[in-house]
Amino acid sequence: MLRLALVLLSVAGFAAEGAKPQEVTLTSTLRGRSSHLVLELPASFNWTLSKGVAQGIKAYSADQRVCLQISLLPPGGNPPRTAEDLEARLRESGENFAPDSVEGKVITHPFKMTNGIAFAATYTDKSEVGKPVPKGPEHYKLLTSVFVRVGESVAVCTLLSDSKDQPDHVAALKVIETLREGK
Repeated sequence: MLRLALVLLSVAGFAAEGAKPQEVTLTSTLRGRSSHLVLELPASFNWTLSKGVAQGIKAYSADQRVCLQISLLPPGGNPPRTAEDLEARLRESGENFAPDSVEGKVITHPFKMTNGIAFAATYTDKSEVGKPVPKGPEHYKLLTSVFVRVGESVAVCTLLSDSKDQPDHVAALKVIETLREGK
């Protein structure tokens, strides 16, 4: 009996080890300047990187009902330097989503970051309220937009989901919260 318990504990430990987060580095290079952000995705998320001057990532939960997109902005230009700058950029971009949302306006709030500063806003899609949740990657009820600054790197994060209570929604927020500078 003791041997069986040890085997089961070993299997459980191995399964937990197999569920390690996937570390991904985003890189953006422009005119000889580079910025890098490191993120840790849940092991269950499937993801693809976009290529170009600024790298981005699109990651889906296993059931595809949560989608996280992070776009690293190219270095240089006039990036938002302060919390107020980030909030202003978020408000400006949110004007595109507000008219079709239940909220009807942009409502920003500070977003807790381990290594930087950020502001977020969430929009509820009026056309999806009261409808059943479909299968696959379509027709999400919530859109959360987060503008992030970590060191000299600036990113725009978009989280699509059906509920703030979904475990994968919470896990995706944790990915954003723990973004860190890379090399």
